[in-house]
Amino acid sequence: MLFPRATAEIDVEMYQLRRRSPWRSLAVQWQTWLALITTIILMGALPYVVHCMMTAFPNNRSHITFKLAAGTFGFLSELLLIKGLSSWLVTRYHKALQTSFIIHPRIPDPQEKEKDADLRNGHLISF
Repeated sequence: MLFPRATAEIDVEMYQLRRRSPWRSLAVQWQTWLALITTIILMGALPYVVHCMMTAFPNNRSHITFKLAAGTFGFLSELLLIKGLSSWLVTRYHKALQTSFIIHPRIPDPQEKEKDADLRNGHLISF
């Protein structure tokens, strides 16, 4: 490993580590929805584009190679759209996962406060 991973130590008595869902933070970002909607629209338009490519020459019957090329174009385009969207979402998920931890100050328990005050005053009463 070239670069050692930075670690941070916190005082667990004073702070509390909370984790929120990375999917929640990913779902509230507008870029995620824009990419998802754009991909769905493009995936829906591709079959129409392939159909237009196959029927582009109405007077002349298209050669089977041209139809095969149009179908392959449609299949590969769908595949690339899915792969691109999934790769982009995985990258965004890992970034959201790194920021999903929140450090909050620990709220002291009132009973522990009284116990600490009794210890400082010198009278410890235990039952």
